[in-house]
Amino acid sequence: MPDGSHPFREVHFTVRPIEDILILPEREPWPLLLRKSGKAGGVFLEIGFGNGEYLVHLAGKRPGETFWGAEMSRACVLRAMKRVQQAGLDNVFLLCGDARFFLAECFEQGALDGIYMNFPCPWPKRRHSKRRVSAGGFADELARNLKPGGFFELVTDEE
Repeated sequence: MPDGSHPFREVHFTVRPIEDILILPEREPWPLLLRKSGKAGGVFLEIGFGNGEYLVHLAGKRPGETFWGAEMSRACVLRAMKRVQQAGLDNVFLLCGDARFFLAECFEQGALDGIYMNFPCPWPKRRHSKRRVSAGGFADELARNLKPGGFFELVTDEE
């Protein structure tokens, strides 16, 4: 921020310090340390986690596994941070930014056991076509990041 204040200053009083959950490129070596939580189980990514409800549900049911979430909306990340903190989970890590960047630059090849994407925006207007899931080699990046036998689960209500 131009004035030097931290944009999440008020959040520090309600959730864990942001460094514990929001991975910032200038603080974390790339590629990401996917097993940061020390869990021996699988590593999973949810793209576009919204308020974090599904991510928290998965992580709560499978405490021995590590769950990463990527979301563009800072407001959604903050809501999800609160949800993770309230659930007392230590196996969830949130990323704020474009999942395409994280898949291309931050995750090692074959590092993920599974990728979830629930109800992505269809971006129906032509001018938004590059934002679509089907655009720009996205499927190739998904495949590159999945382990052999890994899965991509897409849920949508669009035709």
